[in-house]
Amino acid sequence: MKRIIFLGLIFLAIFNPATLNAQQRQYFYSDGFSIQCSCKLYQNEVYQQQAKYSNAKNNKENAYVCAVDEQDPYSCAIYNINVIDLSDAYKGKTDQEKQALEKTHLMKLKSSKEYMQKYALNSYKSSSFKGIPALETTMSVGVDISCKAIAFVKNKKFYLLMVTTRSNLGGCFLNFTNSFKFTN
Repeated sequence: MKRIIFLGLIFLAIFNPATLNAQQRQYFYSDGFSIQCSCKLYQNEVYQQQAKYSNAKNNKENAYVCAVDEQDPYSCAIYNINVIDLSDAYKGKTDQEKQALEKTHLMKLKSSKEYMQKYALNSYKSSSFKGIPALETTMSVGVDISCKAIAFVKNKKFYLLMVTTRSNLGGCFLNFTNSFKFTN
């Protein structure tokens, strides 16, 4: 009897719906991506409301967030993905103008002193993400808390992928970004 209970508990631990959801690929077709994450991403409605008020160009902006080990301040990791639809900015532009527009979005981010100071960015470096020009940064967001992010433009959308944690930032960020795939 003890063996059956023990096997039942192991079965529940292995096939826990929360565990299954966390390990399954999550699809966000309207934003053009899928990702495998350690937690279930949900819409960050607070961020989206703030974006509506501060976004003079009325670009469609979505934000997703989730946390792993949120009860443990030392191992907690927060995952964010922000997506801004830039389709309206591309209307009537030549291919050359579209490429210049993509570079402009990244350069605005890189040169924004206000943004750098607001988020205590340590540095930006030019990078690439799946063959696309990108900017990568690491920042301090509190005592012993760091954040790593990468920003890029693809398919008329601006993407920002970010991980915040106290421990294993590099590993968490690498797993998160490596699992990101475009769906269109």
